[in-house]
Amino acid sequence: MDTRRSRPSVARGSHEKFLDLTARSGSLGGIEPATGSAWDICTAEHADYGHLTEVSVFRAKAAGSQQGRFRRECRLYEYLNLTSLLILTAVGAYVLAFLFRSQIYIRLLVVLGSVCYCAYYLTVGSEPLWDAFLGTALIALASFQGMVRLWLSRIPAILNSADRPVWRLMGDIEPGLFRQLSRAGKRIEIETTTILTQEGAAPDALWFLIEGELRLDRRRQPSARLQGSGFVGEIAWLNCGSASATVIAEPGAKLIRWHVPTLRRTLRKNHRLELALEALIAHDMARKLANSSPIQIVADDGQATIPKAVT
Repeated sequence: MDTRRSRPSVARGSHEKFLDLTARSGSLGGIEPATGSAWDICTAEHADYGHLTEVSVFRAKAAGSQQGRFRRECRLYEYLNLTSLLILTAVGAYVLAFLFRSQIYIRLLVVLGSVCYCAYYLTVGSEPLWDAFLGTALIALASFQGMVRLWLSRIPAILNSADRPVWRLMGDIEPGLFRQLSRAGKRIEIETTTILTQEGAAPDALWFLIEGELRLDRRRQPSARLQGSGFVGEIAWLNCGSASATVIAEPGAKLIRWHVPTLRRTLRKNHRLELALEALIAHDMARKLANSSPIQIVADDGQATIPKAVT
């Protein structure tokens, strides 16, 4: 029997299996099924069954690899959908908010994260999650309101024309905090000679001189004249004790007066204002100390001595 006559029949049976396999592989992985031209090449006169098997296995492996890559891309697309991006953005904004010290940046990031959470609650299910949406919306509104207040507090335009010169005299304080501090006090123009603080007695008010002249009297020391702007009674305010000198305001002097108990209650409700006032008093005391001459050292017996230069 001629073996050359039997090979085509074997090859043609394998051809049917090969076409069936490649057709299924092509439908799954994007590979075109075998064509007649490809069969003519693979089933040449000297083709055998083993060669066709190798070609079929190669095409099946190629189809399987493309099918696996297609499934991985589908899984990645399903993972990076709209709801996932909203959650990632919201969590990222909240995490970044903990890394900033500026209250404006913190509140801005909280608002951004809350908006993303609100959008997520509206799109995550077949029906919106209204309870979670309303709660997160309230958080966003509160943060936005605080951010706007902090931003406006730093703009000098919120001060009227009468307060701006006093704000510049007082020093480094936010315009919004200065306005709150000014509202807690009362502006006074001295018409007759008035004692502001009495040495050895606890004053009931903290003063700030806007313009005019003050006279300072201390025991065993000559009187001194004070001009310009600055706080009066700040030592007693910080120590919660008695005044270290007697300060007398001359007629025509303009001052701001804060009632001590009322001011302390106001500061307990506003920690930022308390820190700002302490910083102003510290800056004013440093300026007074730098301009004082001569420097005196008080001994244990209360006698003031002038230090001698070391040669």
